[in-house]
Amino acid sequence: MCSAFSLDRFRRPEYTGENRCLPCTATNVGIAAVAGAVVALVWPPAGAGVLAFGLLAIYLRGYLVPGTPTFTRRYFPEPVLRAFDKADSYPTTPTDRPAADRPTEASEPTLLDDPEAVLSAADAVEPDPEADDLRLTPAFRTAWHERIDRIRTEGTEKRALQTLLGIDEAVHLDDENPDGVVMAHTETRPVGYWESRAAFLADLAAAVELSSRYDGWGRLPVEGRSQAVNGLRVFLDRCPTCGGEVVFGESTVRSCCRSHDVLAVSCVACGARILEVDAPEMESR
Repeated sequence: MCSAFSLDRFRRPEYTGENRCLPCTATNVGIAAVAGAVVALVWPPAGAGVLAFGLLAIYLRGYLVPGTPTFTRRYFPEPVLRAFDKADSYPTTPTDRPAADRPTEASEPTLLDDPEAVLSAADAVEPDPEADDLRLTPAFRTAWHERIDRIRTEGTEKRALQTLLGIDEAVHLDDENPDGVVMAHTETRPVGYWESRAAFLADLAAAVELSSRYDGWGRLPVEGRSQAVNGLRVFLDRCPTCGGEVVFGESTVRSCCRSHDVLAVSCVACGARILEVDAPEMESR
């Protein structure tokens, strides 16, 4: 008895899913559309078939015409390639509340204006006497790790997420994916994206702890809250998920069309990416 026909044999996972290159996909869809239109001038049904075949090939393999990455890398302007790279389905940080829900008071420093001032007011960071930099206060470091452990073991992620986002809508989490990223969304919109569950837990615990230490937390816009918790990740000394050693280093992220340098905080034991920013962005801070 013959086994059921499967399209899996035609798939190219290295060029599809999270590895799909949007410039290459756009180029190949355009080629398929033009080819289908030309054939349709002679026989419309055949033109539709050519287009359908082309789209199926792109869906399964990531491209229709071999050599597309070389073409896009050579002829697409760099701003276009960067724009495609950043056109994620989910925001990389939690999105802001509607304008009508934003606070109007601005009598105190906000994280958008001076993150260090507010983190210092929360007794989360202090000057490092051995370097021209900041460090976590011992009390905050201990409390932060305890919050991380508690959220992880008690499964209170959604409740903590409300503290970070400051929204009343029900939030749904999607972390069942091969890349390990965590995405949060309401019924109508995406509200957050994290590189890993480790980054997600770190942000949630930081938000809960800061909310108990800083009286103005509830009046901060979500961008300010996000800046605070994201910035604190660089101070982690152990992984929020496995407890492994955390290291800071530089790496190159490559797609088939371009590459760029990033500064990353990662776990040595489990490989979780805890923080990743473009190298120029970190150097400018």
